[in-house]
Amino acid sequence: MVEGYGRRLAAVVALLMAWTLAVTLLEVIAESPAQAAPEAPASAGDPAALQRPDVVSAMVTAQMLDKRVEVTGLRTETSLTYAHPDGTYSSEINARPVRVEQPDGTWRAVDTDLHRTPDGHVAPAETPVQVELSGDTAAATPALASLADDGKSASIGWSGKLPEPTLDGDTAVYTNVLPDVDLELRATAEGFAKLIIVKTPAAAAALGATVRLPLSGKGVMFSLGETGALLAKDSKGRVVFTAPAPIMWDSTTDEGTGEATRQAPVG
Repeated sequence: MVEGYGRRLAAVVALLMAWTLAVTLLEVIAESPAQAAPEAPASAGDPAALQRPDVVSAMVTAQMLDKRVEVTGLRTETSLTYAHPDGTYSSEINARPVRVEQPDGTWRAVDTDLHRTPDGHVAPAETPVQVELSGDTAAATPALASLADDGKSASIGWSGKLPEPTLDGDTAVYTNVLPDVDLELRATAEGFAKLIIVKTPAAAAALGATVRLPLSGKGVMFSLGETGALLAKDSKGRVVFTAPAPIMWDSTTDEGTGEATRQAPVG
């Protein structure tokens, strides 16, 4: 399906009942469940812990006061590092970002609740990367969602006008983008997830076997990985954004868990 690097890429998706696409930053510190700390949304680290800017002052303070001390100079979106009185250091690492550094060096907790922006888009309150969802109902072919980081961006479009979305926390719902077909976008800490909900067999039949979603980007080239994942690479071949291969499922669920029992890859 990919005609070549740098060209506009149309994602062709066979659709039965629903399809989901999550676009995220590839470079996430992923720890095993045994190593990862709980994903607490604290923006300033442990409020009960003392703080020092570097490892030397943190260790001196820890040993003087017999308490652990956070090394704020090593704080990241996913980790906190502490000096301990016994001369050791430890890090608490979350699988995904829980805080965002501000231009003045302070930190704020990740907040994916959506709001309308002055320029007519929809965006989460605080995320490490810039996420924008469509709120412009006047555009004939609106950019459905876009992701930007460090001067590079990737956008996914929609053919035809979209209704004004209904916002509920981190989710925007575009009702009846086609007869009995809803579009749902959910903001995450690192991007967005996209769901096409086909509510009746008649709607599925009218929709047809494929859905074409135009892609565009700045500073990236699109390709498909071996597993069917969509990759957006920079000029050095580094993957900047990625989306896993889409899946589809119907309304059949497990009575105990409520999870879909009939899932399959798209295509």
